[in-house]
Amino acid sequence: MGETAVWPVQTEPAPCQLMSVA
Repeated sequence: MGETAVWPVQTEPAPCQLMSVA
């Protein structure tokens, strides 16, 4: 959803976001 260069540290980091950054 929110694929930004910065890591949006939310209450719980979603796996999809981690994969996107990884």
